[in-house]
Amino acid sequence: MKIFERIKSSKLGHYFFGEYDGKTIAFGLLSLAISLFFMGLNLFYAIYAWSLWYAILTGYYLCLILFRGSIIPLGVRARKKHEGDESGLRQAERRIYLLSGFFIFILFAVMAIAISELIIHGKPGETGTIMAIATAAYTFYKTGLAIYNLAKSRRIGDWVSQSLRNLNFADALMSMVSLTVTMLATFGDSGDYALTIEACTGFGAAVLVLGLSIYTIVEALKSKEKGD
Repeated sequence: MKIFERIKSSKLGHYFFGEYDGKTIAFGLLSLAISLFFMGLNLFYAIYAWSLWYAILTGYYLCLILFRGSIIPLGVRARKKHEGDESGLRQAERRIYLLSGFFIFILFAVMAIAISELIIHGKPGETGTIMAIATAAYTFYKTGLAIYNLAKSRRIGDWVSQSLRNLNFADALMSMVSLTVTMLATFGDSGDYALTIEACTGFGAAVLVLGLSIYTIVEALKSKEKGD
């Protein structure tokens, strides 16, 4: 991570990233780049296959990019504004964490729309093996990273890092749904069995994302009451 430490130590890097460690910067930038790529891929197939499912996924990844892209700048601004004021900084970062809970709720709403569309209209357009392979690779990467970082950030106790990693966890859950749909559309069938699997996977993931949103909001509000 030396390259990110050098970026952070520069005047411009310090302006954008503040005091955040190199790993937070690295994973944040990497996740942003991969989300951009995946958004473009879904947009391509939304047009190519004329699929509303992939169009909604494009909107989902656009929201994810905007939400991720706002967390670190807000954190840096809070650290500059409350420099030397540990209590004020903690409260500012707690508000960012609270905001991330509402971000995750919006992601849940988009997920619910996508899954409802899939159930109503059935199998999405054909995409082929390239999309299936890309989705599988993205899912395995995001799931492993999200689980690791979610546990680690709780031990660290950093509100901003936890906000980013909660978004990553929501991203990983949606990628599981996308993988299930893509694999069944590419290698499976479009019968009732496939629709049942897609519905169960989709609503299961959506419930977990909704639970994560509620937990994040409640945790932030409880922390405010305790004065943490």
